Amino acid sequence: LAAGDAVRHPHIALPADIFGASRRNAKGWDITDSLTLASLNTSRDAFATQQWHAGPCMDAPVTSADTVEVHNPARPDDRVGQVTEANAADIDAAINAATLGARTWAAQDARTRADCLRRVADVYEAHAPELFALACREAGKSLLDAVNEVREAVDFARYYANDAERLADAQPRGVIACISPWNFPLA
Repeated sequence: LAAGDAVRHPHIALPADIFGASRRNAKGWDITDSLTLASLNTSRDAFATQQWHAGPCMDAPVTSADTVEVHNPARPDDRVGQVTEANAADIDAAINAATLGARTWAAQDARTRADCLRRVADVYEAHAPELFALACREAGKSLLDAVNEVREAVDFARYYANDAERLADAQPRGVIACISPWNFPLA
């Protein structure tokens, strides 16, 4: 071995493989490495002035016109975007659409549902720099916290994909509402 060559222990899995064949670990970003950090910062810079719009995601027109501006808590002059808040009619429409969609979703086999969750994980990783920028600006997170949030969300999606296959014979529970925590919205 030459000086500086890395030696890999044959019985210690690489980070991507720590869960074995059952699922792939979320991609990691070493923000203590200057080249990685520079690359991430360059990628995030593309979203430095991005204006995002969040609101109800449903298969019906949103009827609410109530919007709230979102500002970076670390830099209040940085307007991140706006949120359209759902009203009672939007909530009813979302529940109705989810109820109809639940039947279609339940009719899918476990592998199809699991693959959908795995695609979510892959999309999160593919858009990680934008998600890092959004988490830092919208919630005032540090880059390390943003990286950890994306990685955790990716791992959640892959974990529950495996669970969907493991519990393939379980009966669907129906429509479930989830309010994500303000400080960990991707989860």
